[in-house]
Amino acid sequence: MKYIVFGGYFAVLLMVGFYFYRRNKSAGDFVLGGRSLNYWVTALSAHASDMSAWLFMGFPAAVFIYGIGELWTAISLVFFMFLSWHFVAPRIREKSAKYESATLSSLFAARFHPSSAHKRGAKNPGVRLQMWSALICIFFLIAYIASGLVGLGRMFESLFQVDYKAGVLVAASVVMIYTFLGGFVAVAWNDMIQAIFLLFMIMIVPILAFQALPSETSMVELFAHKHDSPDLVSRAFQAFAWGLGYFGLPHVINKYMSIDHVDNMRKAKYVGLTWQVMALFSASLIGLFGAKLMPSIVNSELLFVEMTHALLPAMMAQVVLCAILAAALSTLDSQVMAAATTLAEDIFEVPEGKEVWLTRGSIIAICCMATGLAWSNTTSIYEMVFYAWAGLGCSFGPLVLWSLTDRPISEGTALTAMCVGAGLSALWPALPVLSVVPSMLPGFFFANLVMYLGSRRDQLAIASVEKPLTQGS
Repeated sequence: MKYIVFGGYFAVLLMVGFYFYRRNKSAGDFVLGGRSLNYWVTALSAHASDMSAWLFMGFPAAVFIYGIGELWTAISLVFFMFLSWHFVAPRIREKSAKYESATLSSLFAARFHPSSAHKRGAKNPGVRLQMWSALICIFFLIAYIASGLVGLGRMFESLFQVDYKAGVLVAASVVMIYTFLGGFVAVAWNDMIQAIFLLFMIMIVPILAFQALPSETSMVELFAHKHDSPDLVSRAFQAFAWGLGYFGLPHVINKYMSIDHVDNMRKAKYVGLTWQVMALFSASLIGLFGAKLMPSIVNSELLFVEMTHALLPAMMAQVVLCAILAAALSTLDSQVMAAATTLAEDIFEVPEGKEVWLTRGSIIAICCMATGLAWSNTTSIYEMVFYAWAGLGCSFGPLVLWSLTDRPISEGTALTAMCVGAGLSALWPALPVLSVVPSMLPGFFFANLVMYLGSRRDQLAIASVEKPLTQGS
């Protein structure tokens, strides 16, 4: 029966991909949906593409291990996502349309290198920022995609007793096929469908778990539970670091670019934040209730899976567990689309009329590289997600924020800041002595410092040129 349930779910996703296959009339439709998505699709697809299998596996495991203090991570995520929707989303939509940018890399090139061509797919070979930002984006997105494949591989291994690698191949193949066929619009609509489905499913388990708690269990006892709680400073740093990442996630920011009207961004903000609060609250309860119901579980990342099997009839359990699939796929497809678009638009010179097929070829390449990275099954999902999250946030978050200002900033300043952020986020985890401070914090801080100092220098340089001209006139 479980094969029928999961097979049917895959079939629905593929049908959506086929439906949108012939509705893509141009390269702009394929890579950004023609900037025509309504606010419901924009909001729910943005948040679903943000959460990944981490919502069902990584975050409940962290709450299970560290206790109620891990809720600060959820609070930080909601707060910074509000800031992203409120301040970043409307201006990103306006500027990306102005510069005809379909990727962050092309937006950066247009904003920080005024002489570039500013046309989608028409990369100026002299724009170093566009090339390097694209390479960094692809590097961290592949790591992020691999974390989702790891989660799905482990889930298939647990549910179907199949080889982990076979599960990874199945997941990667399904994502690759419907993204290849339908492009951005298929991804966005699938993400919206999956967002609604997974929200209902993640709410069912904590409700049943609450009813299954021993009658003598008090809420004080439940919330006081903790296993290996880190110190307060480390917890605060970690929570704050998660939130900062939102300013630099390409697969989320691309959804901002795709909304039909800037005026609809406010509606999208409230729809998306409502969904996020409900999903994170439910995931938190799974970790807290699971610590009481299953204190001796061997792999805490499978807590949701084991609780679902214990609390629900077999048939219903399979339907609920499809939610993990929905969470993982809704992130994977958006990340694959963002990485493939970046590879096709910003790395290669796109021949006229070949943009769609070059992007489709890039989708296959990205899926293959991520599958290779996920092959070993040796790393924690939580750690893999945070590594990629921090890398994208440190590399692109400062550039996104400064691109929204009108201050003169040169390509060299932006490139230096991006490399500082990427380098610190990539190398910081290799220094255990510094592990109390998450890599996101130094990377984000120093990249912003470079942008600030560089912008001051660039302003002075412009003033020194303009002053003699003014005096001469």
